[in-house]
Amino acid sequence: MPRIDWSEMYAINNQVINSQHKKLFSILNRLQHDVTGKDDERSYIIAVERLWSYANYHFLEEERLMAEVGFTEIYRHTQEHRLFTQKLTHLKELLELDQTERSKELIEFLSNWILQHIMIEDKKILP
Repeated sequence: MPRIDWSEMYAINNQVINSQHKKLFSILNRLQHDVTGKDDERSYIIAVERLWSYANYHFLEEERLMAEVGFTEIYRHTQEHRLFTQKLTHLKELLELDQTERSKELIEFLSNWILQHIMIEDKKILP
């Protein structure tokens, strides 16, 4: 699984959200490392919990911004956020059952989701 590194092409017109996206990338990269490296058998569970917690914080901030600017697609956008957190919950369950290969596939899905979500959906909030 390749790392996802921040690039200005992911930037939206809000520095707070950009900073939060960078943090999400960092946490997700750590999770990828922990699952593939298995340095510590439980570190990946902690990394999933950290990603889940930070993603929820970020989504609330983003949803507050959408409401503030009157973003018309807020309902659909928040539903996508809920899908992501549901997938994270499923990932944690897989990791607890030691289903590493399926976990790697789900982490790849989450990485792709984040990239596409930022590039397509988040850029709509503040064009």
